[in-house]
Amino acid sequence: TASSSYFHNRKRTFQGIVRGRFKFSNIPMSECVTGQVFNKPAGHLPPRIIMKGAISIISHLAPQLQARLDGDCPRFLSPLVSTAQSAMSCQTDEANDYDGADESIEAAMSEPQPSDPSSLIQELLHSSDKATGMTAIPPNSGCITTRIKNRKRAFDKLYASR
Repeated sequence: TASSSYFHNRKRTFQGIVRGRFKFSNIPMSECVTGQVFNKPAGHLPPRIIMKGAISIISHLAPQLQARLDGDCPRFLSPLVSTAQSAMSCQTDEANDYDGADESIEAAMSEPQPSDPSSLIQELLHSSDKATGMTAIPPNSGCITTRIKNRKRAFDKLYASR
């Protein structure tokens, strides 16, 4: 199955799949974040220089990470589209749509080619916000890693410009 191939020969221990639709159609993907927000202060933390160094290292892997450990509500937030291993957009037919789960959640999930209508790169090109500087669809690539990196770079640039 798709789930077992996701874990095959990998050190992965869990998989999270988020599926849904926006309640309001005017929410740009560049505004969506994922992470943790805590309701209580973090308590005793290592010295500030160690925390700053650790966050600096993590920021190289996640350039748009917003990390705040001090204060009453510590948080780690990153842009959703830059964080996801694969992301796609699908139009639904409102009349035939329903809220129940279906077997498509178990289907293999992989980053679509930039020319595919389900690619979020398509939405960047058609949006009124041209902060990414993207004027053409990147070439299709057989390498899924290249497709993921292109999407993440484009959304990181858009997120940073807001």
